[in-house]
Amino acid sequence: MDYYHTLSSGEKFIQFSYKMIPTHLKIMGVKTPWIKKTAKTIAKLDKDCIFTYPLNQYYEINYTFLLVLIYQKQAIEEKLATLWKYLDYLDNWAICDGCVLAFHLDNKDKDLAYHWIVKCLQTNKEFVVRFGLVMLLKFYVNHEYMDKIFNLLKNLNYSDYYVSMGCAWLLSVCYLNFADAVEKFLFIDKILPHNVTCMTIQKCLDSYRVPKDRKNSLKKLKKLYLNQEL
Repeated sequence: MDYYHTLSSGEKFIQFSYKMIPTHLKIMGVKTPWIKKTAKTIAKLDKDCIFTYPLNQYYEINYTFLLVLIYQKQAIEEKLATLWKYLDYLDNWAICDGCVLAFHLDNKDKDLAYHWIVKCLQTNKEFVVRFGLVMLLKFYVNHEYMDKIFNLLKNLNYSDYYVSMGCAWLLSVCYLNFADAVEKFLFIDKILPHNVTCMTIQKCLDSYRVPKDRKNSLKKLKKLYLNQEL
């Protein structure tokens, strides 16, 4: 912890971080590259030392702890089982999304991990659910899993903002290669709450990866949807 205080970028960065990352944790002001570098070193040299860390006090410590669990070399079954015990330390979107970004998943392990993700979505805990959604968008947006993704989204509780935004982000990634299926899900099936549908549309329109003709089509559908003509 003293080591991290020496890496702090100062009060201005700390206050900026508080504005960007809603969290009940204290922030020391250490930038993400340093956190990742530290976690990789610990995972290689002395991963067990993280269990002595004062968890749920500092943003950087929670982030490091979870990253070490992800970076350490371990069979996927063991890694997921260990990570499951500590998912409650996902306190905010930054730790959640950063941990998924660091996660590596082999194709042979996808089926096993998928069932673990389903458990995440069933917890009704905002950032555990979001973790599952971001895992889906990183590893599972393909023909094999599209129908499964839609079915999972039908049963989520969307009362939490970061769950709603995670769903919108996931569907915007799906839209890149499965636009017709996503449009059917949004505008014909009409499963999602109104605000989540609007979030999804906006994420698609904001994406530089969505072609212009698709955006024009989506704008027309949005207008009809908002006018309740769909």
